[in-house]
Amino acid sequence: MNSVDYRGLARDAGSFVKKAGTLLAQQQASAKIRGYKDIADIVTTADLASETLLVSLIHKKYPSHSVDSEEMGVKKQDSPYVWIIDPLDGTKEYARGITEYNCLIAVAQNDELVAGAMWREGTHDLHICAKGYGSTLNGKPIMVSATSNLKKSFVGFHIPVGSLSDALIDSSMALMRDLIGRAYRVRPGWDDARLLGWVAQGVLDAHVVIPGTNKWCDIAPAVLLVTEAGGTVSTMKGNPLTPERYKTEGLLASNKQLQAILLNRTKIVV
Repeated sequence: MNSVDYRGLARDAGSFVKKAGTLLAQQQASAKIRGYKDIADIVTTADLASETLLVSLIHKKYPSHSVDSEEMGVKKQDSPYVWIIDPLDGTKEYARGITEYNCLIAVAQNDELVAGAMWREGTHDLHICAKGYGSTLNGKPIMVSATSNLKKSFVGFHIPVGSLSDALIDSSMALMRDLIGRAYRVRPGWDDARLLGWVAQGVLDAHVVIPGTNKWCDIAPAVLLVTEAGGTVSTMKGNPLTPERYKTEGLLASNKQLQAILLNRTKIVV
């Protein structure tokens, strides 16, 4: 498959997540808890229904491709392509009645992200990206900001979770305090797909994700979205981002003007 087909993958991913988002909205009032990953990290009937729908749609159109889904795990095929799925990004909030959440798909070819789609239920926003073809929001091209002065910047920040080490929590909070003093505004949040989408749109100038706060499937399509919108994504140490490095070095996404400036602050944490 050549790069021309990446747009087709992205369009299909967008169609698939939109259909799953409709299903999730229909099932929210009646969804039941089906399991626990920890004391409060749940799996609902809606997660599983969305996953079943997405896997069915993918296998119908791309029967030879592999699928790696958050709940199901990996269904490996003899193919260089793998569809990375988060069928319901924001399950805990969904179960508490919040009506904004995400359905996410990324497609990797030989471990390189080449297409992605993010559906935001509630606002009905659809982000789509394809390697070499840019990023769009609801069909319109988007670009990262041109902000070059950290003092004028808006920076997203995924604060650490309680399961992390005390040392990492302390250093992460020290970093946030440092950025509060250096940026115009720091915007803490947990919804990385949305915050990275805002980086791609130029709403935020940067976003920081502390290692260990979430999974690769939570951010994979948004990573490509930012880079195809003209931004830069690396680990907090400045290394190329991979699923394995993401676990231990987190993520820094920004426009190209701010990346080096912010790396001077983030690399001391990890």
